[in-house]
Amino acid sequence: MRTIRNNMSKICWCLGLLLALCLALVPTAKAGDIGEAEVRTAVETWVRYVTADARPDAVVERMEPYQVDGETVAYIAHLEGGGFCLCGADDLVLPVYFYSPRGTYDPENPNYQYILWEIGTRLEYLQKGLEERDPRVLQYRDALSERATFWQDLIAGRIPRRVKSPEAPLAEPEQMELNLTSRWDQRSPYNNLCPMGDGGRTVVGCVATAAAQIMRYWNWPPSGTGSHSYTWDGDQSCGGSTAGGTLSATFSDAYDWQNMPDDCTGGCSPAQQDALSELSYEAGVAVEMDYGACGSGAAPAAVQSALENHFRYDTDTTYGAVNTDTMATEIQWLRPFHFRGTNAGGGGHSWLVFGYNKGTDPAREFLMNMGQGDDYTTHPHGWYSCDNVPGGHTIAQSHTTWIAPENAVKFVGAANSGDGSPDDPYEGIEEAITEAADGATLIFKAGSDNTFSAATLIIDRPFILKGKDVTIRKE
Repeated sequence: MRTIRNNMSKICWCLGLLLALCLALVPTAKAGDIGEAEVRTAVETWVRYVTADARPDAVVERMEPYQVDGETVAYIAHLEGGGFCLCGADDLVLPVYFYSPRGTYDPENPNYQYILWEIGTRLEYLQKGLEERDPRVLQYRDALSERATFWQDLIAGRIPRRVKSPEAPLAEPEQMELNLTSRWDQRSPYNNLCPMGDGGRTVVGCVATAAAQIMRYWNWPPSGTGSHSYTWDGDQSCGGSTAGGTLSATFSDAYDWQNMPDDCTGGCSPAQQDALSELSYEAGVAVEMDYGACGSGAAPAAVQSALENHFRYDTDTTYGAVNTDTMATEIQWLRPFHFRGTNAGGGGHSWLVFGYNKGTDPAREFLMNMGQGDDYTTHPHGWYSCDNVPGGHTIAQSHTTWIAPENAVKFVGAANSGDGSPDDPYEGIEEAITEAADGATLIFKAGSDNTFSAATLIIDRPFILKGKDVTIRKE
């Protein structure tokens, strides 16, 4: 009888342990909440040691909670001496989604509001998915577990060791930033040709501003092609209403690239104002901008057809869902591109991407020109972290890639013979200097090793060769 009692005790003890383990494994929505002090420490570690444009002496001066229905779902971390981070408040989401090394947080900036909305939406989706054991969320348990460890490392002041990407066949740069220097705004003088709206002149719109700055990066086209007209239904963006009408543009006149400065913070001459406003307005008409004094909008997919049909860009230009490997590859080919984030209501914002940092993989950082102003202190560029864990169907992000001047710019370095376009680069430099037009710019992928078979490589026609950390050698 004693043996039976002992066995029963063991069985009960085992069942109790099993029950405790099962209860421990049941996910709860609040399990990952992180306090303000811990988030502050994590952000300081991130800015000092992890991010691009790191600041070794960074100190968080003030934490500002971002709440949804009374619950803190994110923070704005204001850095001492300028700069800020938009960061998570739970280890289900990333510690930092946006880092501005020098700027000042503006609560009216739609870019920042979109990112804060994104953090809250991702958190809600993941919490609900774990509670309901949604397989779409459970398949990312390993990634979420790694994320929780990442948070703890940052809180402890340790430099985290992230999961490394597979080694590339070529020595691709860990970090890159393109020489895109423009900081254009949507208001005066850029909107000088935009229609009048409810209480004032309408703004350029982020889609057109991004497209215009891409064209300024290439200083292309010398002139556009064709014309376009559409019916604008007026301005309802500020709560009132103004009448619309037909908006038109003829693209065949020359663009004055020499009079398009990086910004107008010190004032712009009449010729500069004319050049900036012409390009900005014609980019808007080409995408059929819905102009408003309190905000202008257009479909991001319209950028592709606008560039191809009116601004003489390569027909390889492609619009699609965000892919971080594609994004990094674009930068390696020296091509800035258009990025779009859309929220549940269909609103959102468009940015210009011109750099990347693989040091934060798997949540890779990308350098964004936010298209919100000449004032670099208030509206700076910043590093945005692309979350590698899906956040639900309400978060829609897309990009327009393979943007390059048609025929004037060609790309070199493919496994097989091509036509030099973004989608089909030349196989090597020998094919490029034979097939490309005189005066063409030949771009080699960053970190690439390019060989030629001839005893001596002779280039007897005018070309411009560009690339970062590129080798050209005899095979």
